[in-house]
Amino acid sequence: MTWLKKYYAWLCSNTTREETKDTGMIIALICLIVGYYFDDNRIIIVAMICLVVNIIECTLYKPIAAMLINISHIIGKITSLVIMSILFVSLVVPVGVFRRLMGFDSLSLGQWKKNNSSVFKIREHTFEPIDMNNPY
Repeated sequence: MTWLKKYYAWLCSNTTREETKDTGMIIALICLIVGYYFDDNRIIIVAMICLVVNIIECTLYKPIAAMLINISHIIGKITSLVIMSILFVSLVVPVGVFRRLMGFDSLSLGQWKKNNSSVFKIREHTFEPIDMNNPY
């Protein structure tokens, strides 16, 4: 039984009653839009039947609701990856290219391992209480 749950986890997911009701209403709305677009009264009757089933026993839509929720999670992950990649390529990469062309080297990477001396900055400062007033 565990292998069945492993491969068909979307059927066994915990969807709430509100999510299943919303799924039933979405199915009815899609049927109404398609029926209006194709001017077919049979599809509008199917939409009404879907609404009645949604009112009487909305748990019939539970597998469809679970599938739609899982698909929306996958689409959300892909979309956030694409948006973050676009932001990185459009904002961070040009700044890095500009800094490299201008010769900025804030990490002293050009001096790294050229000789035995350290590239770290030596800071010999005794902190006073006044330093904590404006730490930045």
